[in-house]
Amino acid sequence: MANRHLIDGVLKFIQRPYWMDEFTETIARHIGWACQQYEVDPDDLPDTIDDAAFQAVFGCVLEDFLASDLPDGRNAIDIYLKRRGWNENARAKAFLKGLRPSVMSLYEVIEVVRGESFVARDLV
Repeated sequence: MANRHLIDGVLKFIQRPYWMDEFTETIARHIGWACQQYEVDPDDLPDTIDDAAFQAVFGCVLEDFLASDLPDGRNAIDIYLKRRGWNENARAKAFLKGLRPSVMSLYEVIEVVRGESFVARDLV
């Protein structure tokens, strides 16, 4: 997940009831099937897997939610930046604006030049 401090404001923003039903549905879409297969309550997941794995899962779910348009056309990033963007620094705004058009995918890392770059192939 991105540097946590860059998204602290939007994290608080989506904890409002206005967003929680949709965020809960996004969580269920990402982890519901796996939790059901392994008989793990989604609320118990942080205690079931290690912290690094949970942070990766949570980051994936969060970024997918933030970048997605909801069925009624709302988007958390768009509304957050319109209402609270004035309170964010340039780096946080740039991160959120860059996240907004992103799409969920799965990549295979083909080549790594340590400390410089990597080549990845989109598997989706």
